[in-house]
Amino acid sequence: MRFIRYQSEYQEPMLPLHRSTIEGFTLGMSQQQDEAGLLAIEDV
Repeated sequence: MRFIRYQSEYQEPMLPLHRSTIEGFTLGMSQQQDEAGLLAIEDV
């Protein structure tokens, strides 16, 4: 496994990748709640 530092151009492809990995799972929260951290990653 190789870790890379996050760059802003990763956000657009990151959301579909994330959505595909959780497909079929019940998270108990809305999509907006689930993705809030991913969308605010530059603020963290």
